[in-house]
Amino acid sequence: MQSINPFNRPLARFLIPTLILLYVGSDYLLTYIIDHSTTYLKWYWYSLIDMYVFYPTLLLSVIWIGRSTGVSIRQLMGKTISPFPYPTLLGQSIFLYILALASIYITFYPLSFIRPDFVTEWYINGLSNVYVSEEGFPLLPNILNFIGVTTIVPITEELLFRGYLFTRWAHCWSIRKAAVLSSLLFALLHVDMLGSFIFGLAMVAIYVKTRSLLTIIVIHVFFNTIGMCWGYAELYLYGYDYEYTLETFQREWWLGLVSIILMVPWALKYIKSYIPKNHWILPYH
Repeated sequence: MQSINPFNRPLARFLIPTLILLYVGSDYLLTYIIDHSTTYLKWYWYSLIDMYVFYPTLLLSVIWIGRSTGVSIRQLMGKTISPFPYPTLLGQSIFLYILALASIYITFYPLSFIRPDFVTEWYINGLSNVYVSEEGFPLLPNILNFIGVTTIVPITEELLFRGYLFTRWAHCWSIRKAAVLSSLLFALLHVDMLGSFIFGLAMVAIYVKTRSLLTIIVIHVFFNTIGMCWGYAELYLYGYDYEYTLETFQREWWLGLVSIILMVPWALKYIKSYIPKNHWILPYH
C-alpha cells in the first residue's frame, strides 16, 4: 500500500496559526517583562529575550508539528552535496546582499523625502544588529546576538518558509504560486519587505534546483553574517558614537545606485539559472 505524502495533509493549518500565536505571544511577553520587571535591564537584553523566546520556540513547534504529521526531517533536508560548495554559496550570498541593498534604496529612498518620519521609524531606527551602549561595546549581548542572528534565525526561517510552507503549498497548487505566497509571508516579518520577498523567491528557486534545504540554510547564514559584519565594520570605522540617520541614508544615494548597477547582470544570470518551472520535481515528494 502506497504511503500518504505528509504534505498532502493540512499541515499549513497548524503552522500559520502557530506562527501568529508565537509572534503575538512573544511581543506580549516582552511587554509584560518590561512593565513588571523590578530589575533594570539595558534595552538590548529585551531584544535578546524576544529573539531567544520567539525563534527557538517556533523552531521546536515547526519540528514537532512536522513530525506529528509524518514529515521526515532528513528527507526534507534533501540530498547531501559533496563536496559542499561553500565558496559558491558565499558568492550567492554576496549577490543577494547587494540585491537587498538595492531594494532598500528603491523602496525607502523616494519615501525618505515624502514620508521621512515613517522611514526613520520603520527602517532607520531598526537597522543595526550591533548593540552599543553608553559604556561602549557590550561583549556578551553582542555574542548572543551574533549567534542568534547567524544560526537560530536562518535555520528556523528556512525550515518553516521553504521547507514546510512552500512544500505544502506547492503540493496543493503549483511551485510558482507556492513560491510567491511563502515569500510574501516571509517578507511580512521583515523591515525591507521588497528585498525579503525577492530573497524568499531566490531561496525557493535554489531549494528546488539543488533539492537541498541545507544549501539555502547555509546561504541564509552567510547572508546574515555579512549583515552583522557590515555593522561591525561601521562601528570600527566610525566609532561607538556614530549614529546612522535619515540624512546619512539620503547622502549615501550613490551606494544604492552602485548596488542597482551591480545587481542587474547578476540578476539576469540568476533568473536564467534558477527560476523554477512547474515541471520540476519537488525536493520532498
